[in-house]
Amino acid sequence: MNLKIFILSIFSLFIFTSVNNQTGDSKFKDTQSVLKALYLYNFASLADWPSNYKKGDFIIGVLSKDNKVYLELKKKYEEKRIGGQDIKIVKYAKISEIDKVNLLFLDKSQSSLINSVNEKIKSQSTLLVTNRTGYLNKGAVINFVEINNKQSYEVNVRNAKKRKLILASKLIELAIKKIE
Repeated sequence: MNLKIFILSIFSLFIFTSVNNQTGDSKFKDTQSVLKALYLYNFASLADWPSNYKKGDFIIGVLSKDNKVYLELKKKYEEKRIGGQDIKIVKYAKISEIDKVNLLFLDKSQSSLINSVNEKIKSQSTLLVTNRTGYLNKGAVINFVEINNKQSYEVNVRNAKKRKLILASKLIELAIKKIE
């Protein structure tokens, strides 16, 4: 995805979220799932994996009690591609179901499983995205944060390197916090 399109998409969603919050339109209340799905897709587009992760489907996994982000990813991004790979969106009910996954979103509802998730994927090149304060220090590569009702993220470059992932400089630059 072109970086200008990425930035414009994020900017547009910020405006949409702000306008929606002011209008109170009930049919648009869950903009957070839309925004997180967009971010996850863009994180995937702005990272590079080892060659053995560039074969077969590009797996975006979701470990959550809530289906909102999963359904949004499935609806908008499963027909797309990352590099030469078809995107496949997978919802995991339990850690034992997780296999080779390119990007794994561990939602706040399952954040207590962080140690078990890290143990499961420790030898994998998985971009782990969390949604809980302090989780960059618990193995996450990217962590969602909300500041002044606006969605943003922080990055742990060291964790990315441990997982043999290369993050685009723009992805790192746009993060509100970086651990290098």
